[in-house]
Amino acid sequence: MGTSPLAQLYEGVEVVHMRLHPLAAVAVLALASCGYRDTTSVNPPVSSPADFMVYVQGASQDHSGGQIKQVPFGTPAPGWSTLYTIVDGPTGSTLKALDVKSGAVLHEKHLDAKYQLPTRGYAGKPGGLSENGQWLVLRNRESGRSSFLVLGTDFAGAPQRAELEGDFEFDAVTNDGRRLYLVEYTSADHLLYQVRQYHVDAGYLDPHVVVDKTSGALAMSGVRLTSVASPGGQFVYSLYVNGRRGPFIHALDTASGFATCVFLPRATSSPDQEQRWAEVISPDGQTLYAVNGSLGLITKVDITSPFARILRTATFGTIRAATRPAVADAWLTSEGRTLFTTADRGVIAIDTDSMAARARYLTDSTVDELALSPDGGWLFAIDGALGKVYELNAATGGLSQQITGLVMPAHIVGVQHL
Repeated sequence: MGTSPLAQLYEGVEVVHMRLHPLAAVAVLALASCGYRDTTSVNPPVSSPADFMVYVQGASQDHSGGQIKQVPFGTPAPGWSTLYTIVDGPTGSTLKALDVKSGAVLHEKHLDAKYQLPTRGYAGKPGGLSENGQWLVLRNRESGRSSFLVLGTDFAGAPQRAELEGDFEFDAVTNDGRRLYLVEYTSADHLLYQVRQYHVDAGYLDPHVVVDKTSGALAMSGVRLTSVASPGGQFVYSLYVNGRRGPFIHALDTASGFATCVFLPRATSSPDQEQRWAEVISPDGQTLYAVNGSLGLITKVDITSPFARILRTATFGTIRAATRPAVADAWLTSEGRTLFTTADRGVIAIDTDSMAARARYLTDSTVDELALSPDGGWLFAIDGALGKVYELNAATGGLSQQITGLVMPAHIVGVQHL
């Protein structure tokens, strides 16, 4: 079996350690041993978990209890009402738009080749939508060539096709569907890349590489872990890990076609800990939080201008384990006061004002992914290894129920009120 790109990043690299102040180390132990709870900044739920349906990709129908529904691998539209999925056939693929609640086919289109939905980084979550949900991008990669389709989600017009020589991956599509941003890999191991812009209407690849304005570099290096878009979709913030320089955020301005990079603090003893960064944007769109629950690090980034800047970095109490999930997840409550993130074991609730951990939930469980109910009162967590979905009171961490018997649950597509 070959070496993964993430492992290759760290070959011959001296590992950097961050030492906790002795008082901080005491705080970690106190948090773990005392089961610390201060839940004043999370509103108690006024609903019940039974009021919601949780849509999970990769789950079996044979599970015990709870409002869980299996859906196919696909990209959810904003609001989680529609799911875009692809079914392969002998002569190509069929793109379907499904009603999430009923599973009914709303639209479908046959494609003359086998296409796939793009994924948003190492976590493998499906993507490809513009931020306004009006445009969808599909990809097809063959030896030496990359092909993309850009089509409206109303399925009304013919798809626009982009055929490119080389190894390209989807990065973003603008809300008008006219510009497609792509990651062009310039090394076979996918560690070296540059960002390119494709003009959909005119049908050509812009000869100018999207440059990092902070350094002027054309080529970059790293593995993309995940990405999030600003409200409105003008900026796309992709979180990368680089074995020599550490994790960083690549901020792409899709309106002007330039980018900046913000390097995050390094504090790791192994590559699998450093790859567990997650990111989330505040409801007002002014702040991005990058958090690593394995390392106990959180960074607050100001994104009110095209040049994102770090406002503050803090450590928080966490407990490390010998093994951990490959990727991490993070969610913010609707008022932006509490951030939930996955740790080596369980879930950590972080107060975004003090940037300190207030509580830890499910401390004996390996949590892969999270989701909040629309009212913010209930937290849903997947333990893929045990085939479980936990339903927790987001304010207290109290376990309402655990749904068992799921087969390899992969992603929570969404949570909807019944």
